[in-house]
Amino acid sequence: MNEVVLEVSQALLQDMGLGRARLDEKTRLELDIMLGDIIEIEGGQKTSAVVWKAPPIDEGKRIIRIDTFTRKNGRIRIGNKVIVRKIIPKVAKRVIMAPAIPQGGRVQFGHGIEDIVKQGLLKRPICAGEIIVIPGISLYGNPFPFGVIKTKPKEIVTVGEETVVVINEEAIKEGIVNEALDFDDTKEWKVKVQREDIVCLNENDTVETLIKKSLETGFSRFPVYRNNIDDIVGMVHVKDTLEIEDKDTPVSSILWDILKIRAGMKIDDVLREMQRRKTHIAILQGKDGSTLGLVTLKDLIEEVFREISDEQ
Repeated sequence: MNEVVLEVSQALLQDMGLGRARLDEKTRLELDIMLGDIIEIEGGQKTSAVVWKAPPIDEGKRIIRIDTFTRKNGRIRIGNKVIVRKIIPKVAKRVIMAPAIPQGGRVQFGHGIEDIVKQGLLKRPICAGEIIVIPGISLYGNPFPFGVIKTKPKEIVTVGEETVVVINEEAIKEGIVNEALDFDDTKEWKVKVQREDIVCLNENDTVETLIKKSLETGFSRFPVYRNNIDDIVGMVHVKDTLEIEDKDTPVSSILWDILKIRAGMKIDDVLREMQRRKTHIAILQGKDGSTLGLVTLKDLIEEVFREISDEQ
């Protein structure tokens, strides 16, 4: 079996989330493959992609262009060397998938989601344990990730017209998502709400004030301070006001603990801690304990998948 060693480079913008690998003509001849064939890419672990034509500038450079998800499925980084070989996968009889969202939980999809996913995956190679995205399905304006739970047969397969696609609404296990979203070089400071933009409440503010603040801003969760913004003592959620009849009750009576994180933490570390604590917001603190900003779960998810649109 022919195989070559290539250096990994960034994908073209139009290839993001489509499972493509760009190879130059020389490499295709060496591997005896044609455009549209499927290759196995061996990095930290094996993954696969569909062969597409490389731009003329790549000719003779011994590189392979693959996107963020393909790299992460193969535990590969830009600049790594990978082994590439042609494979002819079987068409899957059955594929089971589920949302791969860091906060976990359940996602209610509309009718026909299986057909949409299936059409988006036709002739694409996939393997159990991988995280993939489907064209046209998004989360907060970014590609919505699905985890491949199981395939039949249990190997790299392609999705065909005869493949039965099953979509579970329950998100896949935390460990799978955490491994797939291991962004070692991404720092949380890129996603925080600046200190001056944080909407806070004082612990002596009333429940009525909380309700009004929620209506004004559209937010449901607010940090609560005691003396000043550097003295955050917890957080409140507007839903906790529903059973309180006396709206003059201070918000300190419905106070929850708030997660505080240090400056310089990586996104994946913050994400894991927010998952563990089952919280949607966290306060970013400096070494002296001062408040630097606010991190939300929504911002983290958007930042994690921002890498896709940044690769141009």
